[in-house]
Amino acid sequence: WIFSGRRAFGHGGSLRGYEDQVWYFPREGVSIALLSNRGLYNPDKTVRQLLRVLWKHIDVPKPQFDPSRNTSG
Repeated sequence: WIFSGRRAFGHGGSLRGYEDQVWYFPREGVSIALLSNRGLYNPDKTVRQLLRVLWKHIDVPKPQFDPSRNTSG
């Protein structure tokens, strides 16, 4: 998966009123996990918002834009 040009490994899932997402960014050395009750908010949108804040506070260069491998976010 690609989040704002940064490669991540992980997945999201849900079961009986529960949702989660877990991602690892090897270049940045960062892992993020989001666990929630289903239906309270959009986990994908929340992960992307958390990552935007995180990238502002760690010293990792922004990746170069590659339209063939980049997604919005």
